[in-house]
Amino acid sequence: MLSTIDISVRYGPARPAVDGVSLSFTEGSFSVLLGPSGAGKSSLLRALNGLVKPSDGQVLVGDKPLVFSGAALRAHRRRTAMIFQQHQFVGRVSALANTLTGRLGYYSSWRSLLPLPPDEKRFAMDCLERVGLGEFVLKRADQLSGGQQQRVGIARALAQRPEFLIADEPVASLDPATAHRVLTLLRTVCKQDGITALVSLHQVDLARTFADRVIGMRDGKIVFDGAPQQLDASALDQIYDRQEAPGDPDPESAVEDDSSWNPIPLTA
Repeated sequence: MLSTIDISVRYGPARPAVDGVSLSFTEGSFSVLLGPSGAGKSSLLRALNGLVKPSDGQVLVGDKPLVFSGAALRAHRRRTAMIFQQHQFVGRVSALANTLTGRLGYYSSWRSLLPLPPDEKRFAMDCLERVGLGEFVLKRADQLSGGQQQRVGIARALAQRPEFLIADEPVASLDPATAHRVLTLLRTVCKQDGITALVSLHQVDLARTFADRVIGMRDGKIVFDGAPQQLDASALDQIYDRQEAPGDPDPESAVEDDSSWNPIPLTA
């Protein structure tokens, strides 16, 4: 449903941020993208979402090249939700109002200036209820905790009814226990809805726990692509050029799953 053929992303005369990457994603899979800072992970994610046009190569939607302009690009961005590390919220408005922005891509520019219909508000409330924030729908986003804000980000992404979901280091600013709960929620809702997900992380232990597939990136190239069980010391050395990567699990400090997190499937 989404793939790349030899894409490169250049921002100037320096080496490409993404260098000849070819990937394809199985429908409904939950993939994790690992790599050191500067590896090109964010540039790859933005190329997949249509925020950055590749300098070379193609992004394919199905079997057709993505057109990086006009109605085709807007349609692709509706189908491809993105969750950011820094949330990209309007802090002074409610969690509900921020979630509703996930619906704006389905309306024209002038129509989006008017209040959305009641059924859209009900759907956004369902999305917030699903991520455990039903009692916070009217609370200002800047009054929520970091973990709650990231759950609003997931609700906003779900409001798009996406086919593909991209998350760019969504738990980098969260403590380990909260990060584990947020990723538990994110994986659960993606599996329930059949959403194909690609999540960029720095924590190797979280990649091993949640990924169906791990993609390792270094210097703009894919240097590892396999199951999490194959993510051994040799693979980590390929990705990070070191024998031990950041976030390797400490058996004495493993985070237990929070069984109270039980996302509710949407029926709308």
